[in-house]
Amino acid sequence: ILLEGEGSLLLVDKHAAHERILFNQLKAHQGLGEGQVLLSPLSVALPKEQYAAAVEHLQEFAGLGFDVQDFGDGTLLVREIPMLLAR
Repeated sequence: ILLEGEGSLLLVDKHAAHERILFNQLKAHQGLGEGQVLLSPLSVALPKEQYAAAVEHLQEFAGLGFDVQDFGDGTLLVREIPMLLAR
């Protein structure tokens, strides 16, 4: 997306903007929304540092409406996501 201002041009990545909108909606509905249980859990393999950080913050994921479990060996299982992201 290109936006023209007073003597300037702003470039906006529409995918990044969409992610930011979803992030803001998640924060606004933190702890209020219902979750959507996934038919089959989503397995997410992460690099060592990201995995360690994610495991330390599983409660924060829960507060945002995610059911994320440590599956071990650098892998997390996502069993539930916020209804906001269900589609």
